Amino acid sequence: QPRQRQQRQRHGGVGRRGMFAGPIAASFYDEDPKETKLGPNVIASVRQLRDSVRWTPATVIQNDSANLDGSVRLLHVSVADHVDLLYGRKVQGVLDTDKWIASFTVPGQTVGVRTPDESGGGNSVQPTQLYNIASSPYESRRDSAYRDASIIEIVASRHGSDHERMLAEYGPGALIEVSQVIGRGFASMFNPASNVASAVEAGRPIVVMAIGTRGIAPVRAMLNSAPVQAHATRAKISCIYVTKSATTAAFLPGWDLWREAGVSFMPVYTEVYDPEDPANEGEVDALMEQVLFLREGGFASLSGAPSDVVVLLSGVGRQAAAKLSKKLADKGVEYDRMLFCDFF
Repeated sequence: QPRQRQQRQRHGGVGRRGMFAGPIAASFYDEDPKETKLGPNVIASVRQLRDSVRWTPATVIQNDSANLDGSVRLLHVSVADHVDLLYGRKVQGVLDTDKWIASFTVPGQTVGVRTPDESGGGNSVQPTQLYNIASSPYESRRDSAYRDASIIEIVASRHGSDHERMLAEYGPGALIEVSQVIGRGFASMFNPASNVASAVEAGRPIVVMAIGTRGIAPVRAMLNSAPVQAHATRAKISCIYVTKSATTAAFLPGWDLWREAGVSFMPVYTEVYDPEDPANEGEVDALMEQVLFLREGGFASLSGAPSDVVVLLSGVGRQAAAKLSKKLADKGVEYDRMLFCDFF
């Protein structure tokens, strides 16, 4: 722990909303990430990102309000993605290289974003913040079909970091750069085979805990995905979304659509405090305890048998995630079935 803190101070680590928040911060700057206790899946993601960040020009094509007070912005981004087609005797119209969008395969993946002022004329600059892709892979592929561009959606808050607030004000035509798609989506830290796809394939019930805007953005991508919506007709999916109030809550129109698909979607309002502020982590921890375990019927009312359930934690701070994981394990949830996307 002391060594990790020294590493972060030496390299000027970013805040909780920054790209290298939580466990990934220490491992990114460690010479040997195996020294950390993050698990092989996280270490593989860290090495992939540390070895090469590739930047691609992109354009903001739309900036919509994603909540009632306008503080949360949904940016539609067009990523330059022209790929030549090969023609010959044995090949007809085969892509010369993979398209940028090809690596966006599962909900919970992220991209780094930088502005022209940050690019510095080179490709070696690391992204200072990651943004979850808020559109599902299917939606992005559909919107990108027959174009020389890949279309994704990301979320920026006017109450976030300096970088996020700046991005939230970008209108149509604004030029930015995005990294390659990063991460493995919602997955176990220790077992790469344990993810949303395996949960759907096994027909397991799913419980989702999303904290604030940062938590609900990747969950939106998951709940909008066709396989998950089909899964909701056969197995129980419960989603608890913790936000300050109805005016700050994001993606309200989607709530009824998710409910119609079979998802039990439950907003929880803190009213007096911001659940994304690290100073309020204790209050959020107590609130999660109440809504998950002290409810009528207990945790089983959300999921059925805890030994079968898969739990997704999104936007949960590092310490709160560790405490909650232990409590879930005490209830009978297997550690391999606790999925995260924040630490990849």
